[in-house]
Amino acid sequence: MAKLDVKNLIEEDIFDLIGLKNLDEKTKDDLRLKILESVTNRVLLRVSDLLKDDEIKHWEKLLDEGNNDKIHAYLKEKNIDLKKLMIEESLIYKQQLAESFQKAKE
Repeated sequence: MAKLDVKNLIEEDIFDLIGLKNLDEKTKDDLRLKILESVTNRVLLRVSDLLKDDEIKHWEKLLDEGNNDKIHAYLKEKNIDLKKLMIEESLIYKQQLAESFQKAKE
């Protein structure tokens, strides 16, 4: 398993970090989808935390409609940088996974 530091966290593939680089591609793809779903849910929670109660209702309505253009426009109007949140949550999640697997191996 790679040493867990900032450089490795950013540059290393998650499967290398958690010691599962030899998984077959189908399994890796399935895990990537689950990781993406988890990160997306974390970002949605972060967005909700940044909004006021009355704004959350509108946000939820936009999500239900599924119109990405309206969603992005609303976030821009509220000065919420979705890309930044995705990157932050991805790195946090990656770190948590790597730390969990590292502890399990000890």
